[in-house]
Amino acid sequence: MAHKREISIPLIETVAEHEQGITAHIEATEREVRERLEAARREANTLLQKAQAELADEITELRSQAKAALDSERAASRAAADTKVARLRAEAALHAPDVVSAILALIVPSVQGEDPA
Repeated sequence: MAHKREISIPLIETVAEHEQGITAHIEATEREVRERLEAARREANTLLQKAQAELADEITELRSQAKAALDSERAASRAAADTKVARLRAEAALHAPDVVSAILALIVPSVQGEDPA
């Protein structure tokens, strides 16, 4: 007859205890992994929020610099235009008496013997 192997109770208990230990270790490792993942997510969210805040600050600063540059350029353009207008007015004022005389000569008859030109 074939020999039937009998497994002793102490061996079964030892295997069961070992299996429980391995299962407990796996569960602890899974918990640790979940905790580390959650900590990594929190840290990533914190870093993302910090980066977004820094980016928003940088955008605000760049907009401020662009506005200042635009205001400066506008002021320079305005000053140049004002200078040109003043120069043109001064030139026109110099020619105004000649223009008035020429218009009057066309309207008012010339005095005898005077040349209107």
